[in-house]
Amino acid sequence: MEALQIGDVVIVRPNERLPADGVVIAGQSSVNQAPITGESVPVDKAAAVDARLDFNKAGPEHRVFAGTINGAGVLEVRVARRATETTLARVVKMVAEAETQRSPTQRFTDRFQRIFVPAVLGLVGLLLFAGAVPDGPLSLSLSRAKAAPGAASPRAASGDPP
Repeated sequence: MEALQIGDVVIVRPNERLPADGVVIAGQSSVNQAPITGESVPVDKAAAVDARLDFNKAGPEHRVFAGTINGAGVLEVRVARRATETTLARVVKMVAEAETQRSPTQRFTDRFQRIFVPAVLGLVGLLLFAGAVPDGPLSLSLSRAKAAPGAASPRAASGDPP
């Protein structure tokens, strides 16, 4: 796939994955574009009348994308983009970038939990041993310590069941 150059012609047999973005110059088939577009139904593709037609100017019935799956027909495709510039490569790059970037809400939650969780655990420890100092019953201290994490839970505040 990396060896393909713009202008090369590849033959795509039935049920093969298309190796590059390009324009169909011969043949007719249905192409499963779900890996790129999410369409559940294969899309009919046919040869362009002008074999030199530019990829961006070609109609959707003549354009094919790397990573899609050819149907029952044989297609001859003129490569329009290098492997690093295909639609599939751009989608993969955007997904990778989205996974590395954190939203402001995620960053706030991370900062909050770094402080909140240790504070709640400290409160549990304090409540657990609070009964030992003023001679209170141990069962009361255990009940308070057991209730503190539940009370600190966001679900408890919203009234949702766990």
